[in-house]
Amino acid sequence: MIDINELTIGQARELAKMLSQPEQSKYSPHPSVGRYCVIRSHAAGVHVGTVAEVTDSASGREVRLHGTRRIWSWQGALSCTEISVSGVTGGKLSVQAEINFVNQVIEVLPCSKEAEECLKKFK
Repeated sequence: MIDINELTIGQARELAKMLSQPEQSKYSPHPSVGRYCVIRSHAAGVHVGTVAEVTDSASGREVRLHGTRRIWSWQGALSCTEISVSGVTGGKLSVQAEINFVNQVIEVLPCSKEAEECLKKFK
């Protein structure tokens, strides 16, 4: 074992350099990062937006979304899968927020271009 009190200045600099670098993830980024997706959460409902980050922890999966909207209710789609394919024909969507962290995510569904355009312009 190395005695920290006996480190040379060079060794201390190397140690400081190692500790200041962010840990490299051993995992590839989630395939939905950068894509406009429908996100279904266990407790927070359904959201749409561009996925910036997906992280897994002991409390579940968390997705960070940009340009995000919550879908309170919808018409014209049976499920979140259909929303991601075709969009909606009616319903209630929130205003767009810059960023949102959605916890306990159980589905991440990439949207088709058609669905993305529909959901972004929906009033």
